[in-house]
Amino acid sequence: MHPPIVDQVIDFYQELFRLVFSDPFRPQIVDRIKRNAVIRQVEQSADAASQSLSRFFLNERLSEGQVADIFTCFSALCHLMRLDDIANVAPESLVEELLVKMPCSAAVKTANQEAVYRVAMHSVVQVLMLAGPVMAEWQKLNFSATFELLRRVSDRLNQISAQLECAGARRGGCCG
Repeated sequence: MHPPIVDQVIDFYQELFRLVFSDPFRPQIVDRIKRNAVIRQVEQSADAASQSLSRFFLNERLSEGQVADIFTCFSALCHLMRLDDIANVAPESLVEELLVKMPCSAAVKTANQEAVYRVAMHSVVQVLMLAGPVMAEWQKLNFSATFELLRRVSDRLNQISAQLECAGARRGGCCG
């Protein structure tokens, strides 16, 4: 039995944001209290990022197993993406590159979810490409407490939610 879809998405984004943002930031922040505060804000950003993909999967009426199959295919993504890698690349070209490195599995193909897989991959890449520059700016400001990271990231992530809802509506899966 698989965990609920929302839990799977949150766990995925927590791991992705930890590897792409938190882990590289840790050695740069000597003060433990400040480091913990930064990590908590990155975790909150990951939670905010999870909302749009969760809604997309739920609107597509995927089962917990189908979502687990997609995330199994995405497992390498956490190790392929770094903050420096997402700075100056167009999302579409990065998605195409990742789809070659991480094609959808036989289980995803059998369930006829290739299009959902592709949209989900695009969503994850967009999240990283929108959050990445904000995180890099915060890093340059030495993780200033006045930066309002969560608000900035959330504002950008709302753009993704709107795009996913429209993508689902075009496919006939949501926004009814």
